[in-house]
Amino acid sequence: IYDKLSGLSSEEKREIGILKALGWSMDDILKERFYESFILCFGAFLLALALSMAYVFFFDAPVLRSLFVGYSTLKPSFELPFYVNMPMIVLLFLLSVPVYIGSVMIPSWRAAMLDADEVLR
Repeated sequence: IYDKLSGLSSEEKREIGILKALGWSMDDILKERFYESFILCFGAFLLALALSMAYVFFFDAPVLRSLFVGYSTLKPSFELPFYVNMPMIVLLFLLSVPVYIGSVMIPSWRAAMLDADEVLR
């Protein structure tokens, strides 16, 4: 997120300048950047959710097990029930996806406001 909020790279500015030179409007450029960032962030969210579920429920969370059970000789059983907390998943989605999309859209909007020749220089 910090990388995106710190500004666009010269390559991304050049891409926006080329699109403006080809006749794309600012709205078209912002829509394209929105769809691109949404697909990327939503895919990353789903992948992270699937990997975390697999780590906890299929591999039995080996690091978490040692943290919660401890290192004693007499170890109690450690089994996590399969439970999907939908409000928590929605909260995680709302805390990650809109923040990333906003951090992409603000610098893109700033670059899309400039003229194509200014961006390409």
